[in-house]
Amino acid sequence: MAATKLKIFSFVAYTPHCTITDISAYTDASMDYALDNYKGLPRGLQNGVVSFNVLASDNVDIDAINYAVSRPKKHFAAMRMPVIFDLGTGKLAYYEKTPMWGGIYYKYFREYIKTHFTTFDVM
Repeated sequence: MAATKLKIFSFVAYTPHCTITDISAYTDASMDYALDNYKGLPRGLQNGVVSFNVLASDNVDIDAINYAVSRPKKHFAAMRMPVIFDLGTGKLAYYEKTPMWGGIYYKYFREYIKTHFTTFDVM
């Protein structure tokens, strides 16, 4: 496999009540920002973009969770990863499977989400 560069964008925001409209619009806006602002070669020429879109909330609708755990929309040489962090339960909701499109990256994506968007106790 040839070497590639993956431009990583991470966005974290809070809303008191997370609906499917909230996570969908937030993910779209974050992805648009990432695509408009990455530097380097054009996408697809040994270059890709991933946008981690984390929305934290005290009150999360089940439809929003279903959106986060479903297969993200496809893009050419770009991937979006909507993530919901439920502040009430401390749980993350995100796509945990490995699709064909961009599948080589998804193990790393899951590790990145667990490493960067999970809370921990301070002694």
